[in-house]
Amino acid sequence: MGIRKELHPKKRPRSNTTFMPKACYQMTRGEKIEFLKTIKLIKPPDEFSSNISRCVQLNDCKLIGMKSYDCHMLMHEYLPIALRGTLPDHLLSPCAS
Repeated sequence: MGIRKELHPKKRPRSNTTFMPKACYQMTRGEKIEFLKTIKLIKPPDEFSSNISRCVQLNDCKLIGMKSYDCHMLMHEYLPIALRGTLPDHLLSPCAS
């Protein structure tokens, strides 16, 4: 079909191995850590949501133990703020609205 040729499997120049190139929305480990540090530093007002910094595990690069309302607040309020420094602008425009 010829869709997104930059994401098609590619061969390494000096070997027979084939690899999948990274997509523009994939984060490196450093970008993930910066994203999680930003989430960890967010201090919401009382009774707005629970303390989300307790759910961040920087060593494992994970968000664990969030309640459903915390996930909702993450998607609507915190995600656009935290992603602002890590992803390209053309990917952030749908999150900003």
